[in-house]
Amino acid sequence: MNTISQLTKETTCLFLVDLQERLMAAMEKRDTVLKNAGILLTGGQALLLPLIVTEQYPKGLGHIVSELPLPEDAPIFDKTAFSAWNQPVEAALAATGCKQILLFGSETHICVLQTVRDLLSAGYEVFVVSDACCSRTEQNHQIGLNYMQAI
Repeated sequence: MNTISQLTKETTCLFLVDLQERLMAAMEKRDTVLKNAGILLTGGQALLLPLIVTEQYPKGLGHIVSELPLPEDAPIFDKTAFSAWNQPVEAALAATGCKQILLFGSETHICVLQTVRDLLSAGYEVFVVSDACCSRTEQNHQIGLNYMQAI
């Protein structure tokens, strides 16, 4: 049986995956996900948690939705693969010293899932905040959550 570690502000990083304007316009649970993501971001700032943010092909899909309370100095990494795990993100995450990741974003069954797989393979402990994740359909969201739970 796997044991779950205690999250602490010294070991935890927030990781926001692709909550972008054009993507979010197509999401069934847009408002709920953005509300919950906003709570995470506000709480993370209050606790001074490091933050990693990715944008999938921002030229075509836009930037992170403007209503999210991102700090002005938030590191935002462009990506063109499903997984957000790439060399710049790897270096930024290593620089935080964190080994626990609170991960949220879109789409659950694609980019979130692939990022979780890669972070786990790299030795991170990942906690997916399911009510701050979404897919275009609830079925796809649940498929992604179910798959990640089985990893």
